[in-house]
Amino acid sequence: EAQARAALDGMLDRVKACGLNTVILHVRANSDAYYRSTVFKPAATVKALIESGFDPLGYAVEAAHKRGLRLEAWVNPYRIGIDKSYAMVDDVFTAKNGSYTYYYYNPASLEAQALILRGVAELVNNYAIDGVQFDDYFYPSDTAALPTQTPASFEKAAYDAYRADGGTLDIQGWRRAQVDALVAGCYRKVHARSGCVFGIAPNCNISTNYNRYYADVEEWISNPG
Repeated sequence: EAQARAALDGMLDRVKACGLNTVILHVRANSDAYYRSTVFKPAATVKALIESGFDPLGYAVEAAHKRGLRLEAWVNPYRIGIDKSYAMVDDVFTAKNGSYTYYYYNPASLEAQALILRGVAELVNNYAIDGVQFDDYFYPSDTAALPTQTPASFEKAAYDAYRADGGTLDIQGWRRAQVDALVAGCYRKVHARSGCVFGIAPNCNISTNYNRYYADVEEWISNPG
């Protein structure tokens, strides 16, 4: 615990000395938590700390605010990681990222969406964070796992049911609609607390976001909420 406090203090002192005003702290890199959570398992690197009673995020928020710094919680929403045991719902799939195979939550799964929303609400309700930030991890860009013109096996039943019910979106538009639903839901959860902000750091290429990650950035910034 003493080493963790010293590491966080040192980081925050450097941030302050650089004249910055906000820390974006990675609190969920995969389907795990660098804080005390009832929704996700603790990340392996902080499990012993949390079990001993030390909460890295709780301490970081307090220490940041003492230095006049804002602290926003950085979350990767869909990525579970290489260990499937961290999956908190069953609706998952695999995709390549470089030389690794990762597990991901199915963005079209209402159960997965509800899990991610509970995780965001837990952060906003339990910690005096100043915001929640998403990274650019939405649908993975592995076209072998996610064909661009046809549904993948893990999503085919849901997409076929959508079309049978009169839906007109092609598979790409339907995937973007799943991400839109999560983004809108997270926006509402975060803004339920006054002064708390919600942001996303997308890939720098709009076309890549739209066509590979199914993240419609222009839609998000054009429509309040």
